[in-house]
Amino acid sequence: LTGSNTRLSVGATMSFGYAGFRITELSDGHANPLPVEQEEADLLMEEYLSASKLVRMTGVKDLAEVSYLEMKVDTTENSLGNFGSLLPNLMQLKLSNSIIASVRDLGTSLNRLTVLWIARCGLPDIDGVSSLSALQELYLAYNDISDISPVTMIDTLEVLDLEGNNVEDIGQVEFLGLCQSLASLTLEGNPVTERPAPLPLANAAGEAMLFDVTDEESNGSMSGAETEDGSSVSSSAAAAAATVAPAEEVYCYRNAVCRLLPSLAFLDDDPVSADDRRELSPDEARAAQA
Repeated sequence: LTGSNTRLSVGATMSFGYAGFRITELSDGHANPLPVEQEEADLLMEEYLSASKLVRMTGVKDLAEVSYLEMKVDTTENSLGNFGSLLPNLMQLKLSNSIIASVRDLGTSLNRLTVLWIARCGLPDIDGVSSLSALQELYLAYNDISDISPVTMIDTLEVLDLEGNNVEDIGQVEFLGLCQSLASLTLEGNPVTERPAPLPLANAAGEAMLFDVTDEESNGSMSGAETEDGSSVSSSAAAAAATVAPAEEVYCYRNAVCRLLPSLAFLDDDPVSADDRRELSPDEARAAQA
């Protein structure tokens, strides 16, 4: 590590958790002296990460020396401003357990950032992440992300951690084939590990529909479908659902992902083997699924 390792916390009260505070009893007995009054301009400066604030919090006069920064932020209360331009050599940024409405809140000046931790931040999406063009490792565990296509614009990405998110379509994983340097992917805890796509034509109870197909209909077109509660759906809807998710479909998540992403060396922290990529027979797929 070159420069300073800095840990701080930025919130509505601008408390700095790792810097710490020491409370001592004043000798003159004034335990609660009046705070120094601030000008309005000073108060406005406190609302975002200005250069003077970063210097004060990091203890480093030359911010070009800072290459790693760890902080907790609430972007609904305080703006990060254009802090990336003030830290020209920042390469690793850890924001885990923050409150961040959008990746765009980080600005567009983190040009040298290679590693970003942004786990458990309440992120609904990762729109804007493509501005981090030098990123090599991206840790996004335990957010609420379903669309991962924005990362395909990052050619340098090697590690992507999406554990505990809401990726539910194998088509989203297929997008990652555009990340030709991607070597490690974590998807554990996402719906896509259980099924290749959202359940089609769910009824009000959220249950998959059951299709009643006779031998004659199976040789031609479907004439209808019946749900578990006895209601019916149109022939075209039944056919569409059967095409998307056939009743006999056997889905092996690991095999499907490894075959889609040829550059992958690790999936869910386990090494990818040649067997993970070969085409499986139905019996082998059922055994792997079990």
